[in-house]
Amino acid sequence: MSKSLSSLKKLKYDKEHGHELTMYENTRADLKMLLAEGEKITPKAWRTEREQPEKEVPTLRNERARVCHDLAFAEAISYNKVNLERVEQNESRQTFWAGDNSLKEKVKDANGYNNEISKLYTKCALVFMATGILCLIFFWFGIICVLLESTLGIYVVWRIYKNILLRHS
Repeated sequence: MSKSLSSLKKLKYDKEHGHELTMYENTRADLKMLLAEGEKITPKAWRTEREQPEKEVPTLRNERARVCHDLAFAEAISYNKVNLERVEQNESRQTFWAGDNSLKEKVKDANGYNNEISKLYTKCALVFMATGILCLIFFWFGIICVLLESTLGIYVVWRIYKNILLRHS
């Protein structure tokens, strides 16, 4: 403890540092219990024991890098599995372009069907727009085009639609 101090100074020192002195004694007793009977700790033994983990650090780093690499693969596989399940769920819930599900049992490839129907509707819209412009420029010619679209045009669109439906059934 504080044996080299005079008695007043010793009492004052003990009072100010009582907690640290108690901790020291408790720690010292705990460490002595860890040592075998009569065993001494030498500085050389301490250095050897301290250097041992330092020698293992490169090996542990390599192992950690390998484990991190494996973990990254596992996380990627997990993400891909979840993504695949989501895609399969979306494919099982395929809907048709206009929300019409009456053909769900007939059509096998809803995406292909939707794609071709949208192209057909685009062509029809372009023809109707061109007819409207023709009506503005050449009135009677535009009227004739409207009549043709309303009769022959509807038949042609119906035939194209039937072919699309056959291709995707």
